[in-house]
Amino acid sequence: MALGGIGVIEHLHGAFGFQLGQAALELFLLADIGVAQQGKVLRLEARDRDEVEGRAGAERVADGELAAAGQANDVAREGFVAAAPRGASLIKHRGKLTERDLEAETVLLLEDGHCLRDQALEVCKRAGAVESVEVRATSLPTLVQMVAGGLGVTLLPEASIPSLVQRHGPVALAEFAKPVPGRNIGLAWRTSSGRLREFRLLAETMGVSAEEFLARSRENTRKLAEPTGRPRRS
Repeated sequence: MALGGIGVIEHLHGAFGFQLGQAALELFLLADIGVAQQGKVLRLEARDRDEVEGRAGAERVADGELAAAGQANDVAREGFVAAAPRGASLIKHRGKLTERDLEAETVLLLEDGHCLRDQALEVCKRAGAVESVEVRATSLPTLVQMVAGGLGVTLLPEASIPSLVQRHGPVALAEFAKPVPGRNIGLAWRTSSGRLREFRLLAETMGVSAEEFLARSRENTRKLAEPTGRPRRS
């Protein structure tokens, strides 16, 4: 089974995006692979380049852009985690957070053009949080540095936590109670594709890989979000 190409949107942070891509490669045993960064899509090129391109990414909350591209299957649900300067009142909150705990907080977001910005902004609107209008970040690492500098709090996708936040560092984490705000990860393909069965199998395989990765990330987050000497209540 050869696909024309598989694209992983770069906002599936780092190792998470690569693990989903690797799951695809292992399933379809693609040959003649070339990896190249092209704008905001990491393309894993394969044989039969004139065939359909599958794209995996995080759906935009506002307009469902991914689903609008054609047919789509859900791959995973990625939750958000609140990040704030260590010692901030939001982090001292006993128990897990609700969206309402963000009310009146100054929330740092990515700049326009990032799908994560739209997704986090939806949460802020529901919670009554205030977006920082003075500064916006160009990337997730920059966003974490801004939090560390005391400029505000932010929402991080849970898959990014292991590579962005260190235990006892200047940034602390707080988990949300269910229903956890977050975003859907999906696989979309053109409606004209004749490979419906293959793409559904691909979505299922990527879903298993995504859940394994997210389970490890959630365990890491739980350890980072647990204050020394006082476990956080569920």
